[in-house]
Amino acid sequence: MIVFLILGIYIKIKFEKTKNKEAESLMFNQQISAMLDIYNEPLNASSTEENPPTATSENKTSPEVEARTNSVYLPILLYHYVEPLKKDDALRASLTISPEIFEQQLELINKSKFQTITMSQVASRVNGDFTKEKNIALTFDDGYRDFYEYVFPLLKKYQIKATVYVIYNAINAPDYLTEDMIKEMMNSGLVEIGSHALDHKMLTSLNKNEAKRQVTLSKTLLEKRFKAPVATIAYPYGSFNKAIAEYVEKAGYQAAVSVIAGEQQSEINRFFLARLRPVNNTNLIKKLADSF
Repeated sequence: MIVFLILGIYIKIKFEKTKNKEAESLMFNQQISAMLDIYNEPLNASSTEENPPTATSENKTSPEVEARTNSVYLPILLYHYVEPLKKDDALRASLTISPEIFEQQLELINKSKFQTITMSQVASRVNGDFTKEKNIALTFDDGYRDFYEYVFPLLKKYQIKATVYVIYNAINAPDYLTEDMIKEMMNSGLVEIGSHALDHKMLTSLNKNEAKRQVTLSKTLLEKRFKAPVATIAYPYGSFNKAIAEYVEKAGYQAAVSVIAGEQQSEINRFFLARLRPVNNTNLIKKLADSF
């Protein structure tokens, strides 16, 4: 009797997980449709960190989306600051995770058997190199010096990989990473760099030539300076549209990350991959571990 009861519970759990996966797949297709609506808008109407696209039940999944959406569950985490909280700076505090909480998140990532990968590896996944591994990617925007002071030692402690998006003209500036710091971290095999443009300007607010220059030259200069390929870019302020994404692709990037919320990735949104923001607790990591 107990055996049948346990078996019944197991079947119910599997059924619920299957239903959840089907619902997630439908939601992802709707989300992709919403993304494409933004992606195809003119230059002055774009996705930004303050105005991300959202999917609704009214979004229709087009035949193009159905045909090209071969999604993979691959959470990409978006961080800015990891440092002791500075309560006198409300904006910075809102983007900050304490080193203690960040370490708890890393412990949970390892405990949950996630395999951390860099963003160049993420690009390979969404370009067809699918795997059944339980992958997760950690990304850090702006290239602040706290990454070297607080994040890098913990990455080494837990042997976790991460990608840091560097503003090229901020290298060696106060509060930002130095060239030597970046080289040391890249040599560890745990840290990959990506571009965050030349000057962290909102790309959709720039004229065509300047937007192209920010995207293309930042990649060229980073690769020359650090003698390593730069496979991905993070849009400053999360601001992009179809024209900007085309500049990114033509510049030779394999993928780009947005501030659109989600954990499903696919070839169709290769140049506006979704990310998730962990706040100053471990709830998101727990949820992701349970959802895999």
